[in-house]
Amino acid sequence: MSTPFIPDFRSIGQNIYFYEPDLNDTPIPQDAKTHPTLIILCTWFGGATPRRVAKYTSGYRQRYLRTPILLINTSFRDYAARSLHSIDANLTPAKNTITKILQSTPNATILLHVFSNGGCNTVTQLARAMKSPSSTSAIPADFKSALKLIIFDCCPGDSSFDRLYAAGAMALPTAQPGRAIGTAVLY
Repeated sequence: MSTPFIPDFRSIGQNIYFYEPDLNDTPIPQDAKTHPTLIILCTWFGGATPRRVAKYTSGYRQRYLRTPILLINTSFRDYAARSLHSIDANLTPAKNTITKILQSTPNATILLHVFSNGGCNTVTQLARAMKSPSSTSAIPADFKSALKLIIFDCCPGDSSFDRLYAAGAMALPTAQPGRAIGTAVLY
């Protein structure tokens, strides 16, 4: 098993991580009824390093002690080169996790935090996947009605070539010749 992207988050799919708090060791806060049932973070591409993403996840973990967090990282390849069918297949673990929570929790509430163009692209694909024929018929309405708070963080981002290229270049290897080859392919 590889090192987790962020401590306490387990990988459930390609670029998809899930954190489940230990409810036995976590006190029930007085305002627990106002806490979301699930937090979903769809990150930006390029500079979404574990250290940067962990700033958000640790803030949510401190504020909502008993709430699980679903983290979906966006890769440049997801944003620029993958087919919708391929993205759907990659989002299946996220879709299954959301479905399980919605089915097990009456009146579930979801806090969705979307970052930049990469996160917007991912959440658009996730919403589309939740409505796909393979979903049970009740889930799309449940997913839509469970979304109680959506945070659009730097959305939409700048779609200029220079900014898109700079974001993609952040994910390239730093060592040569990988950097040179990656730069040429990215361009």
